[in-house]
Amino acid sequence: GTLSPGSVVHGDLVHMMGTLKRDPDVTVHGQAIDVGSHLPPQVQRLLSRGLLGIIVVLRVVSLIVSLIVILLIVLIAPERVERMSEALEPRWPASLGFGILGYAVFIVLAIILAITLIGIPLAVLLGLAVWVLGLMGTAAIMTTLGRRVGLGTGLIGPDPSVLSCAFVGFLVVALVRFIPVVGELAWLLLSVIGLGLVLVTKA
Repeated sequence: GTLSPGSVVHGDLVHMMGTLKRDPDVTVHGQAIDVGSHLPPQVQRLLSRGLLGIIVVLRVVSLIVSLIVILLIVLIAPERVERMSEALEPRWPASLGFGILGYAVFIVLAIILAITLIGIPLAVLLGLAVWVLGLMGTAAIMTTLGRRVGLGTGLIGPDPSVLSCAFVGFLVVALVRFIPVVGELAWLLLSVIGLGLVLVTKA
């Protein structure tokens, strides 16, 4: 990046990696933070790839944990997942609304509990419960998605099990998850609708 003579930065100047050409006449009203611009280009590329690698590894670990929990939910309560899956199409608008409301209530309660040290463990337990309930609804969504994709592509037979449908649906979602921004938004939407679906169908 280049800051031409006479430029004025109203606030802080933060620059990470790459090169920064800053004229002495440039005025910065806040703090000037420069990270890594003086490192050799080869080192900068290595660091950038390292950060990208860490992000990818964390994404993979997150997907594996989610897959394990979803498959356990389907194995433990296949009938409930199937019922929620059947209710998804006619009730997804209500599920979206209840999901937004559910997460809003959770955030408020978590903040209230986190104010006191005694309430922090309860806030963690509440967050874990919301996460599991969201994955239960997500399992139902993946079952519906997996059934349609699996039957359409021949990946599953004409009378598939809930487990196989959920697994195929998870594979589709996992592929989308690695698309920048779109993957994050898709996973967030699935989580919200999933939690709402559990609330609407009362599990």
